[in-house]
Amino acid sequence: MLLWCTDQTDQPSRGSIKALDALKAAPPEVRAAALAVLDQVSAPLTERQLAGAFRASGIGLLDAKRMARALRKLDIIAVAPRGL
Repeated sequence: MLLWCTDQTDQPSRGSIKALDALKAAPPEVRAAALAVLDQVSAPLTERQLAGAFRASGIGLLDAKRMARALRKLDIIAVAPRGL
């Protein structure tokens, strides 16, 4: 299982700089739609969503709740099984 967290200290990769330049150059309606999608997919997971993701990967209910509670202060934006 992998966890992705937002981190303000991360430096953008070269690919994301190109993507950012393309986003800046896009027409306003395209830029607004792209930013809306990015906002939706990068919203931090709630404690309930984290517990559900842990349960889906086979972790028991009590352990999933404990793990989610321990991680709730982190801005985790995705949880995926290994190999994804």
